[in-house]
Amino acid sequence: MSAEANKETARRYLEEVYGQGNLDLIDELLDPTIEDHEDFGDQKPAGKTGIKELVKAFRAAFPDIRVSIEDMVAEGDRVCVRCSWEGTHQGEFAGIAATGKQIHFTSMDEIRFNDGVIQEHWGITDTMSLLTQLDAIGPHVEYPGGSSLYLDG
Repeated sequence: MSAEANKETARRYLEEVYGQGNLDLIDELLDPTIEDHEDFGDQKPAGKTGIKELVKAFRAAFPDIRVSIEDMVAEGDRVCVRCSWEGTHQGEFAGIAATGKQIHFTSMDEIRFNDGVIQEHWGITDTMSLLTQLDAIGPHVEYPGGSSLYLDG
């Protein structure tokens, strides 16, 4: 497939699956052996079924989530995407009860394609910003070894 076709598939995956909750598209856009390498803590979505469950849980927490693609670059069988996400925390997320707070965070994704479908995904999400907005962590984080990070409110 062409780089432009891969970019369109990546856009559909992020905007239509995550942004609109169209879970049926997962079967069309993802390879049956999809590997997701994003760090979800102790959870790793296994295959299409695991990704469907992940999307359902995320959309239950943020049912009005809007995904905006800020930048997209494609080369060969890979597409890299920079996104911003906005929504309202209306359901449990990572053990945090709904707060009703408006949230905004960013992500970077690298997607590898095989025969026009998504074969692998790597992602980095600004979870520190998200958790701070949900008051799950404070504005001061202390790391092992004594270093600290102070976040602006």
